[in-house]
Amino acid sequence: MPRVLLSMLLLPALCALLSAPLAAQDSIRIETRPSATPNGKPAIALVVNGETVVRLTKNQRNRTPLRNLSLASVQLSSAYRHGRTSLNIEEDESAERQWKLMLDGELLLLATDMEGKAWGADPEELCLSWMNNINLALGVSAPAVQPQSGQSSQSNSTPVMPATEGPAGGGIAARPQGSRAEGASDNAGLIKSGGHRVFDPPAPGSVASGHQGAADRVVVTGDSAALPVIREGIDNLIRNRHQLTPDSRILWNTDGLRVAPGREKQLKLDWISSQPGGGGGSKGSEQLTVENRRLHLPRENLTWFSNRPERVSRAQLLYFSKLNGQQAGRLVFHHQNQSGSDLDLVCRLLNTGGSAASVHVIPGLAEPDVNTFYVGYRSAENYWTNLNAGNGYVLEIPAGGQAFIVNQRMRHGMTASGYMTLSSLGGGELRLEVMSVNHGSPVPPWALESKGEASYCVFGEPFVNADIKYNTGDNWLYMRLGSQLPASLSDSSVLQGCYGMTHSYNVELKNLHNYPALVFVVLRASAGEVKGQFFIDDEYVGTSLVASGEEQLLKDIPLRPGETKLLRIRAIPLNGGFYPASIIIREQRYP
Repeated sequence: MPRVLLSMLLLPALCALLSAPLAAQDSIRIETRPSATPNGKPAIALVVNGETVVRLTKNQRNRTPLRNLSLASVQLSSAYRHGRTSLNIEEDESAERQWKLMLDGELLLLATDMEGKAWGADPEELCLSWMNNINLALGVSAPAVQPQSGQSSQSNSTPVMPATEGPAGGGIAARPQGSRAEGASDNAGLIKSGGHRVFDPPAPGSVASGHQGAADRVVVTGDSAALPVIREGIDNLIRNRHQLTPDSRILWNTDGLRVAPGREKQLKLDWISSQPGGGGGSKGSEQLTVENRRLHLPRENLTWFSNRPERVSRAQLLYFSKLNGQQAGRLVFHHQNQSGSDLDLVCRLLNTGGSAASVHVIPGLAEPDVNTFYVGYRSAENYWTNLNAGNGYVLEIPAGGQAFIVNQRMRHGMTASGYMTLSSLGGGELRLEVMSVNHGSPVPPWALESKGEASYCVFGEPFVNADIKYNTGDNWLYMRLGSQLPASLSDSSVLQGCYGMTHSYNVELKNLHNYPALVFVVLRASAGEVKGQFFIDDEYVGTSLVASGEEQLLKDIPLRPGETKLLRIRAIPLNGGFYPASIIIREQRYP
């Protein structure tokens, strides 16, 4: 056979053989585009197969966002072409609050604290979001929820992505850690459950869940009910509907979410979930109604106080109690992580009855912090705001089910602190548990057994009231904030400091002089350092940290000759402070 003819016959086969390893590369498209943050600041987007997976706004390591994403696109394309990629995230030990997205053991992208602030996320969450976005853009998605089961499909926890086609002939066979929501707007953000956080925007093309069109209802309350309380209600609905674990993180998107009292709003939103530690997740679309309902809530008649041990050295049950029908109580917790590793502080309600239960929650939380005064102050500030406005949400807990009301990561040395009002609206008996969990570990769905270390003290109603008189010319008037020692209803303990209890003082001021007088209201740190939060005649007054033995002016009150005024003071002893502290009324500005 002539050589020319032989070459013509072999050439097509040889070309096909040489092109086979690059078949997977043909389906990947990577580009960079101009973009913007949710608040309109310029950004550069990395787009994979038509989906926005990463957006950067800040220079990193002397490189512009465009330079960083261009290098990442080359690296990702090369790894995909060579047939196998492995994505994972890890903390950057060379710098504080930096996380790395790794590709086959090499740095692909870096999430810094500065970059995280542009999106309202911490670096770890930002990295996890990028990884999930890239996995999904490459075709590695969890299947949509099936209508028959009502359960979410869980993706495989293995983040290995072989560059070969799956059984359907299109995309990647393996599945990622978690998944990414696919929303309808490129300018929208993703909101993280448990904090005010905005993530990268979803790309167009939503995948509906089996509950598309269901008209479920989320009930919130309050004069200023907005995203923080509405978010919790929607998260709870999604978890119940799709039987997600209570510690799953849910991301969803909607803009300007606020509902006035007595009104309701129809919503359609896309969501994704991820498991602790970045495990498998699911996604879907929901239609629901958010209603701001006026509810008659029972008066708080219990105080649950979780503070023993204050310094937590390991994962354990810290506190347990119960909430019966038509009861209401105030949960106060304050714990510091001294375990040497990261822990999660979890507060949950378990429905131990045979019927569904409804609970109204007024939250007061802040992010854990190394400054124990600061976190106690911030959480109380949020609690005051919600309590005065009645801002809250309703949890629906099925029989035998559970709901998380707090799930916060505590790094070593950090303190988690908060206040919450829980009101049972009817249904089964609920068990309240506060626990520390190794970060990212799942929480058993059953009630934890106490081994004698968990506290269970329950105190009476969280209110201390007093009516007092002060006349000009009298000795100084002392009101001792946190001096009472409420006795536990369940054991022999007492509540030192009255932490979390509302102290209300009605003081009748009378000027007996025949000339004008000026009366001063001051805070003295009698027992040690303290920060204060007060409502004085319905005006909010917050103090800086007052050193032990020092004073800070709260208000001065002028009185005409013979005039009588009623002074109203409300305060809460704050977690992290030293009590009792003194509220003093006198005619001298300085002692």
